[in-house]
Amino acid sequence: MVTHLTALPRGVWSAESNAQRQVPLDDDAVSKAIVALQPVHLFRRDLLAYCALRNLIPHPQLLPLHPDEEERQGSTSSETSTSTNIYDLSEIEQISIKHWQLDDGNCRAMCYALPFTTKVRSVCLFNVGLNKEQLQLLCSTVTNTHATAL
Repeated sequence: MVTHLTALPRGVWSAESNAQRQVPLDDDAVSKAIVALQPVHLFRRDLLAYCALRNLIPHPQLLPLHPDEEERQGSTSSETSTSTNIYDLSEIEQISIKHWQLDDGNCRAMCYALPFTTKVRSVCLFNVGLNKEQLQLLCSTVTNTHATAL
């Protein structure tokens, strides 16, 4: 089970803000925590656990807000939910991101979580602005998953 939900930053997702806030992979404590992270084999929960360790706001196409939280996003403190369950953690069979940049941290989170799930069968990324390193990581990851369509 995810134990670091309270450590998740809140706010509006953006690639630039995630690039500034993320804990680098070369941080010894984070790299050890990622290696020790026990997956629950549910894509969105594993992605959320990775994001919590790296101090990332999850990409809204990978992990959308729970429907009850959508109107609270970005609201004042009196309206902000104190619940740690602000994301829709339901299981999915397809990942689809089109015309949204995929930041490096969320690309790595997706590549962390994908091999552990048996449910995700399709990954559709179109115009997401991957760099060479991200594309290589994705290609090497997809071969170790249950995805049958890319």
